[in-house]
Amino acid sequence: MKIYLIRHGETYSNIKNLLIGGGGNAPLTERGRHAAMALGVGLREKGIFFDFAYSSTLGRAYETAALVLGKDNIDIIQIEGLKDVGWGLAEGHDGEWLDSNYPVDDINLFFSENSPIEAETAAGFVSRFGNALDEIVVKHKGTDANILVVAHSSMAFYLTAVFKEAGMHLDNTSVSILEYEKEGCRLLTFNDTSYLETGKKLLEAQRAVRLTLIMNPLTLFQEAKILEGRSDSDFTPDGELAGRALLDQVTKEHFDVVSVSSLGRAQKLAAMLPDSYAYHTDPGLDEFFFGSLETMDILRLKIEYPQLERAVMEIKGFLEIVTPDGESGEIAAYRFRNSLVNAAEKAGPGGEVLIITHPYICSVFMEKYLPESDYKGMMKDVCRVGLSYKADKFERLF
Repeated sequence: MKIYLIRHGETYSNIKNLLIGGGGNAPLTERGRHAAMALGVGLREKGIFFDFAYSSTLGRAYETAALVLGKDNIDIIQIEGLKDVGWGLAEGHDGEWLDSNYPVDDINLFFSENSPIEAETAAGFVSRFGNALDEIVVKHKGTDANILVVAHSSMAFYLTAVFKEAGMHLDNTSVSILEYEKEGCRLLTFNDTSYLETGKKLLEAQRAVRLTLIMNPLTLFQEAKILEGRSDSDFTPDGELAGRALLDQVTKEHFDVVSVSSLGRAQKLAAMLPDSYAYHTDPGLDEFFFGSLETMDILRLKIEYPQLERAVMEIKGFLEIVTPDGESGEIAAYRFRNSLVNAAEKAGPGGEVLIITHPYICSVFMEKYLPESDYKGMMKDVCRVGLSYKADKFERLF
């Protein structure tokens, strides 16, 4: 039996030097997600397939496990004992705060019985993490199973306590392998990133996925100069004709995946597709949410929120927009990108994807992830935008 101990992918707390341990979670960065996917590809390329999978109860570990497994149909069992070491009073602060408020010569003091920040002790962590591993080992004792376990950098406390060849540093998405035999357990590899590098090269060599994005045509609210985000109105007669004309163009092509916003105007456009086009609904493709400003008259918007009015009229500049109770541009761009990535991954290398969505959300995505692209005014009415996706990167095609 072999247990593959994997540290989760890079998180936003990692790049911001935030102390997020067992008391909280930070999502994976785009680079972290890509690395987790690449690691899974690299492991499979080396003939390593998992029979069982475990992760800590923290989201960053579970998400990494899911990305490593890819399309493998394996349940991920979460175990509380695998979660990160607790940072006590320092949880959520950054490294600079810690250095300023608790200057010490030896970081190990923070995880001792006399911890000035009241953190979990290293000995306590080693005990609970070891108990969690023992639980897994007992469950699969006597088998030759390959077992995935995704946890955190604090695994190093356990590994250095048990194996003299281990060190205190574990890279994101690194692999450390434990082999269990009758004679006991031995550490085969520690902090191995070769599987990750193999996967990255393979992903880079794959054919790109092509995505065609269609923005909804002119609606009654838009024609009346009323702010329309998640609020919904029907197409104008000209808008409906324009939508049908655009679909006549794109349906000459084959699509492996069709994803549609959950809003009524997108659903109506999708209903115009030929019966052979099966599609699924994804709320992540919904329009930018303006909160209580939804359905506000544009003239009033110009007076009270001039920056937002300019963004609406130019269909540009949403990334800096923060509405009183709507969503931020950063969050909107992130959730839209995740939906595009999910659709691309379903299609697979060389696949074709059709997305039916909306102008403002597409604009904020382009501004965030393709800032060099000339997207100003490209979605005044109905528009088709082409993207390619490969190795976790998007490029503008048309």
